[in-house]
Amino acid sequence: MKNYLKIFSLVLVLVLLSACTKLEVKKDLKFEVNSVVKYVDLVEKNDKITLVNGDDLIDTSKLGKKDVIINYKVKDKEEKEIVTINIVDTTVPVIEALDQVSTYKTKTIDLLNNVKVTDNSNEQLEVKVVGEYDINKVGEYKLKYEATDSSGNKGTKDLTLTVKDLTVKVGGYYMYKTKKEWVGVNFKEGGKVLRAYNFCPGSGCGGYSESGTYKVNGDKVIITLTSNSSEDGTKKMNKTVEYTIVDENKIKLSNNTYTWDKSFK
Repeated sequence: MKNYLKIFSLVLVLVLLSACTKLEVKKDLKFEVNSVVKYVDLVEKNDKITLVNGDDLIDTSKLGKKDVIINYKVKDKEEKEIVTINIVDTTVPVIEALDQVSTYKTKTIDLLNNVKVTDNSNEQLEVKVVGEYDINKVGEYKLKYEATDSSGNKGTKDLTLTVKDLTVKVGGYYMYKTKKEWVGVNFKEGGKVLRAYNFCPGSGCGGYSESGTYKVNGDKVIITLTSNSSEDGTKKMNKTVEYTIVDENKIKLSNNTYTWDKSFK
């Protein structure tokens, strides 16, 4: 009986030692495409085993199943194990873009300008805008950016497009300045306008102003000015000046840009 117990104990010890020195491969070896994976990531930690290629990188650039060889040592004895891993792509593309974009009615806008998309597949993905909007109609439009990789993973990002009326601000001045002169255009309530000049052609400075009316037509603001054509002021002369509205803070006359200045009154 004692001999049987000794044999059983010896067998049990051998089994335990064998279990301690056996390479244990992890289950469900799925990894994302182009992710960083080492051979050490495939097995459970075991101080009794030395991984020869444990810190080596595994090529994960291609989708699908592949066999890899783990080289390891047990008590200086070299061993090999072939394991199967599965390279998958379940990661959605990431779109980098503004959440809100605004423009003015009839103004051309490129909603894809400065939009970027990145994906773990390293594919060159196309971003598209999904949803309906009318650049000729004032309003707020709820849209989406979308990008889909070859594995069918779709990334999205919400976009709010605001289309505003193209008009001019009332109250302050749109200013054009040089070293020798400045010109200011002041739009008032009721369609009234004042255009003021200040200049220093030499040693002295001077200035004058003109008043009139204005109306907005598309991206143009048309000013009709009335000025004296005689010294006694009995004769009046009308002239029309057409400015282009760049946005609510800028108007242009020829190549000169007038910038909104609220502090100047």
